[in-house]
Amino acid sequence: MRRRIEIPAARRTDLENILKTFGIPPGLDDDSVHCCQCNESITWDNLGGMFIQNNKLILFCNLTDCVEKVAQLQLTEKD
Repeated sequence: MRRRIEIPAARRTDLENILKTFGIPPGLDDDSVHCCQCNESITWDNLGGMFIQNNKLILFCNLTDCVEKVAQLQLTEKD
């Protein structure tokens, strides 16, 4: 059975600073950033999360399949 958990979120200004640090347009409105799983364009409305891989910021959308795949990949890499 799946359950929903609340995860604390960062402030938008903090996220914008992270994006700037990695050279990503902080507005996420120019269609230049895509989900690492489904290639959907990332916006503030569908940003599911982000992680760093090989010194590169990787973003993924909030589709359940994408979030689950990224979580599984992250768990696999830690083993």
